[in-house]
Amino acid sequence: MKKFIVLSLFFVFIACQHSALHPKLMEADSLFHREEPDSAVQMLNGIVPSSLDKANLMYYILLKTIGQYKQYVPIESDTVLDGCIEYYRDTKDYNHLAMAYVYKSSILSENNKQKEAVLCLKEAESLLHDIDDVDVKIRILSNLAFENEFSGNYQKAFSYIKRALIKAKQVNNRRWIAFCYELLSVIYSDINQLDSCDYYQKLAIPYISFMPRREQSLAYSNLSSYYYRKGDYLNTEELLKKSISIYPTVDAYGRLAEFYSFQGNHAKADSCWKIALKTNDLEHRSLLYFTYADWLAKQGKKEKGWIFLKKIPALKDSLAYQRQAEAIKEVQDGYDREMAKLMFEKNLQLAIAGIVFLVLILWLVWMSYRLKSQKAKKKLAENQVLIAKYTTQIKQLVKEGKDSSKEVRELQRKIDAIRDSHIEMLYKGKDKYDEIIQGGNTLTWHKSDFNDVIEYYRSVDLPFVLHLEQEYLSLSASDKFFLLLKEIGMQEEEIQQIMGLTDGALRTKRSRIKEKEIQIGE
Repeated sequence: MKKFIVLSLFFVFIACQHSALHPKLMEADSLFHREEPDSAVQMLNGIVPSSLDKANLMYYILLKTIGQYKQYVPIESDTVLDGCIEYYRDTKDYNHLAMAYVYKSSILSENNKQKEAVLCLKEAESLLHDIDDVDVKIRILSNLAFENEFSGNYQKAFSYIKRALIKAKQVNNRRWIAFCYELLSVIYSDINQLDSCDYYQKLAIPYISFMPRREQSLAYSNLSSYYYRKGDYLNTEELLKKSISIYPTVDAYGRLAEFYSFQGNHAKADSCWKIALKTNDLEHRSLLYFTYADWLAKQGKKEKGWIFLKKIPALKDSLAYQRQAEAIKEVQDGYDREMAKLMFEKNLQLAIAGIVFLVLILWLVWMSYRLKSQKAKKKLAENQVLIAKYTTQIKQLVKEGKDSSKEVRELQRKIDAIRDSHIEMLYKGKDKYDEIIQGGNTLTWHKSDFNDVIEYYRSVDLPFVLHLEQEYLSLSASDKFFLLLKEIGMQEEEIQQIMGLTDGALRTKRSRIKEKEIQIGE
């Protein structure tokens, strides 16, 4: 009995590990990779979360969070991905675990929690050798470069961004090539190496259009400084306006205000300053108050400038209060998560008992079906051997000129009787086989359909099927079907159409079949 329970729990575990991912979730993920967040979010909105199993629900939460981040929707809680991180860590799904760490880090960074953001990125960095998603690898390295640039650790920033650039170029990811060039220009600007800054800004120009809107806006805003240093004021103004038209940012309005001030257009400068000061980001507003007050003083409006300077301490108090409120919320959220975890563990025991019972029933049904299927296949194989034997005897008698003898008729009667005995068993296979011959395809087939065709063809050409089973190691039903199509004279173009194979998939299948062929002397 204990063995049954252990075995059942094993099946439950395996089933959980290999739960099929929802096709719409996978398509949404693909859309995010192609920088089409609006289409991805629209697809996610059509999914009912309550209908998903745990694997798909975690995937859904991760993608919904990515969607909010990419559409610049404020994410109030930076713990929204903690459940995903715990799940992917337990299931060793390192690609999704790394992605969850990256976006949790981005959310923390947006909330001015740079220390926690970097810790998340370091966790993601430790997974670099375990993941195969190049986009995620580039994102990890780029974000680490950005955080190090922000904190003034330029040596590390250079190291990370150059590694990211190499990977981006390897896969020709133009969005990330643009980002890497942009960040390199920013780092060189930080250390006052303006020639190198200009060099990388020029390299970025052909790639900027491939960046997401907000990054495009910042890139054009940064690029304006290159033209400003060259004295090309027409392009400077045009790029700043273009930046604002793509996505209005405090940075672009602030630069445009300084540009208009430099040109002596103080009315336009004041208008841009006022728009920039409307930002809800208290830290940005605090910095802008200093710059705006200094500009007012230069315009002879020292008293008005003094009003903004006096607002800065209150603004810093608001910022400190906001951070304290966030800390209190984090404590409460942590407590609520622990309570939810305890409740989950309490209910899990009952759920496991029910699942184990269900799995036992399903396992017994499956074993019964498997035994019957194996028995039927064994009988079928024995009959095919007899048919082959009787057919050989008939050929020998015909060769001896006894084709109309009683012995030939008896052997033929035995062959017909055997075929009649398992005609029902072969019906499905013949039906599918005829479907292919008449121009059909396998796009909606299941594994059992391929097996049915192979078993039917065993009755048509036993030596060929035995050849597949004896001269190859563990061919899949799909591999056998591929070789069967070649055996009956199908060209590779026809096979591609029948099996829905791309050129790459066709090469892969040929290669895998070749690897399974038993070489002479082995």
